[in-house]
Amino acid sequence: MIKPAIIATCVLVGASSFAAITAATAETSTVTHDVAEAKALLSAKLTAVDAIKAAQSIQPGKVGEVQFDAEEGNSLFDVTIIAQDGSEHKVYVDASTGKTMQIPEDSDYDGDDD
Repeated sequence: MIKPAIIATCVLVGASSFAAITAATAETSTVTHDVAEAKALLSAKLTAVDAIKAAQSIQPGKVGEVQFDAEEGNSLFDVTIIAQDGSEHKVYVDASTGKTMQIPEDSDYDGDDD
C-alpha cells in the first residue's frame, strides 16, 4: 500500500521539477531574446521618430503604436497608423535602410484567423 503512494509522490516531484526547469529555460530564453533585441535597437541606424516619419510619408494619419522587432538579423519598426477615417494601417520600416512596406488592409499576414 505504501509503495504506490511513494511511486506517485516520486512521479509528482519529478513532473514538478521538469515543469520548473522548463519554465526557467523559457524565462532565460526570453531574457536572452530581450537583451539581443535591446542591442539591436541601440545599434539601429533609424530611431523610432525616423520610422514614424517614414511610415507617415506613405500612409498619412496619427500614430497608434510603434514596436521594434529584431529576429534573425533583421530589425524593423512596426508602425500602426490611424487614418482620418479611423482605419488602422500597418507600416513596416527597416531599421537599417528606412525602406517601408505597407500591408494592405484586406490582407491577413498577421497569422491569426480573422
